[in-house]
Amino acid sequence: MPDVPPPSAPNPSRLLCPYCGAISSNPKRCEECAGFFDPLSRQATQNAMGPWFIRDPKRPFHPGCSFETLRDMVRKGRITADTILRGPTTHQLWNFAARTPSVANLLGICHNCRREAKPDATECPACRASFAPVTDRQHLGLSPVHLLPGQAAPEAIAAASMTPKAGPPPNARRLPSAKWLAIALVASVLAFTAFLTREAVLAHRRDLATLRAAPSLPPAPADEPAPSSAAPQPAPIPAAPDAASITPPPPTAEAVAPEPAPTRAPESLADTIAREIREGRLTDADLAQRLAPERATMSPAESAAWDALLARRDTLRRLARLP
Repeated sequence: MPDVPPPSAPNPSRLLCPYCGAISSNPKRCEECAGFFDPLSRQATQNAMGPWFIRDPKRPFHPGCSFETLRDMVRKGRITADTILRGPTTHQLWNFAARTPSVANLLGICHNCRREAKPDATECPACRASFAPVTDRQHLGLSPVHLLPGQAAPEAIAAASMTPKAGPPPNARRLPSAKWLAIALVASVLAFTAFLTREAVLAHRRDLATLRAAPSLPPAPADEPAPSSAAPQPAPIPAAPDAASITPPPPTAEAVAPEPAPTRAPESLADTIAREIREGRLTDADLAQRLAPERATMSPAESAAWDALLARRDTLRRLARLP
């Protein structure tokens, strides 16, 4: 039996490029695709990866990119109407960019009716075709699996072809259009304004009820007999002075000194920042500068409360602009 030579050990001076699969003798950078091997470059490539692939005969082994990277390439002019690509909206089949849903509108063309379209539009104004992209980096957009002739009985193939098509995975749900988001925002603002108006009306009614329930002067008795003509007419009784016109007697020495007014508690830093945010006097830069020395001495509960306040600063500014 002939001796089998042992497997050769990998040459440490040659590295396998994780981006294109080429073997490079340069330990820092690939000689084929010019990609760097350091951890930050690997992470940057991971962040830009996605299910979109651009056909490039010079670099056929490059990984796919995300929709955000594809959109930036369109803006820079690196993708034109004749560029061949594939992605979730083409079911991973090659197609021209001018006929690819969610990409053609970035080039100013509707993929369905070929009419002019705006890059930031959510649907075609002519044929109402949706331009909503699939931004999930893990969703390839493949078509569902169907049986082919010869893989099963004809009855099973016919029954499988009649089943409804599987919808996109939960992570690939399309975001609502900007029109519905604007309608929801306007409805929430109107509802909050109506709530504030109702509270103001109820407070006004409570004040009126309090004033009406205040004690008033008793009316003059009506059962006194009328004076006779022979009897001398009594001097007219002066009308009772109004309660508001009665002046209190001057204080005497024995009068008890009035209690001092309760001192108002000093305003906390959170209340001060919330008030300045509502009044529009505190910018994000001033807020960060003011909170920098306070963050080091905060407990976890106080830090969580500050995070909640910072998350509500945009809401406080919008409420300050309400009529």
